[in-house]
Amino acid sequence: MGLLPANATALERALEEVITGMLGSVAIPIRALRVVATCPEEWLSFLAWERGIDEWNPDWPLAVKREVVAAAWSLHAEKGTFAADCRVLDAAGAVYDYVEGANGHHTVTISIFNTLTLRVTFAELERAIGRIKTVWNDRLAIVSSS
Repeated sequence: MGLLPANATALERALEEVITGMLGSVAIPIRALRVVATCPEEWLSFLAWERGIDEWNPDWPLAVKREVVAAAWSLHAEKGTFAADCRVLDAAGAVYDYVEGANGHHTVTISIFNTLTLRVTFAELERAIGRIKTVWNDRLAIVSSS
């Protein structure tokens, strides 16, 4: 017995039969797809999208993918803060200096001292910092000192 109403058309019943046959071969419980630790690797990108992950690289190792998805809620909670900027810079392997302007939140200058330690391109780093900055911090300068 299916879920279709009594007045379902022949086409709807045929589609139900085909879909039921396809879903019967899926060995993954739906709940497992929502848990970072049990979600299959090929579904992690969808979980990342659902949680609003800004940066996703399919070439990352599985452990990094799981770590990024697991940290989504805490990352969103600290977006626009000094801690968020430092998290992005540290993850990128940057050796940096972070200086706020005199008024505390209008100008931030990030000086990268050694671009050889960066695991991402300079442009990718600028995009990542730009995505997490606050609306008030519209004057962000990232400069290379090496």
